[in-house]
Amino acid sequence: MVSSNVIITSLIVFFIGGVAPAITGIILLATKKLKGSAFWCGVVAYIIILIFITVTSLYLIITDTEMLEPDSIFNIVLQGIYTVLNTAALAVSIFFILQQSRSYRGAISCGIGFGAVNVIATGLGMISYYYNAVLINSGRFNALYDAALELNTITDEQVTEIKRTFLELTPSDIILSLLNVIAVALLYTAMSIVIIKGLFIKKKFLLTLAAFGMHLAVTLAGLLIPDTTAAVIVITVLGAAALLCTIRLVKEPPQPEPAKPDPFMQSVEGAKKDPFNSDLDSAD
Repeated sequence: MVSSNVIITSLIVFFIGGVAPAITGIILLATKKLKGSAFWCGVVAYIIILIFITVTSLYLIITDTEMLEPDSIFNIVLQGIYTVLNTAALAVSIFFILQQSRSYRGAISCGIGFGAVNVIATGLGMISYYYNAVLINSGRFNALYDAALELNTITDEQVTEIKRTFLELTPSDIILSLLNVIAVALLYTAMSIVIIKGLFIKKKFLLTLAAFGMHLAVTLAGLLIPDTTAAVIVITVLGAAALLCTIRLVKEPPQPEPAKPDPFMQSVEGAKKDPFNSDLDSAD
């Protein structure tokens, strides 16, 4: 039986992580607090990179499960590659959508869109857990897989393993999963500020590299700290600290692009300063 505490926690996380952010996002977009085009560009960029990462991860799981053991060198390298791809996707989306009108508001909107997908998906995903928990407690869970069992696309052992996953989940596991994705979302917002700052001060590559370093620190914390609770706490601290440190950059006025000289106006100004033209004006 799934405990009532777990079921209640899943519903709370559903509202806090799924419904509340979705409603808040709609309000911020409707009131123009977020730049719509930049926000949706971030959403699309994250979904594209998520599909790629999910497909490659599934392929590797099917090919060799041991390769993806948390402490394996291959998995650490793989997560580093995924970190590069995430950073590149965020940077490219910012460079693309803010090419003509650079602003911190646009960059932050893009970063929020990039991070919001995972937060909302985690929150809304709790409905699936709630549904399965109700089926387990009512004794109807195995009936979900009757057709698959008849077609031999799944075994009784696999159904038992899936059921065990739901039974072993605790309220703290659910809360930690939400904290983790919120921390990463804060990190993406901080990274977007750093990346747009690079555009303002003509150091695009250098500060994009700095944003990658921020992301890599969080990735390594999740991989190398064995205790899940400690890892999530460290990731949350890093995400919040990154945003608090970078948000101060927003208060600095953007560095304006230097105005390009107009050749025609330069020739007119030159003609005015020409001594010969001044003598003609005096003679008139």
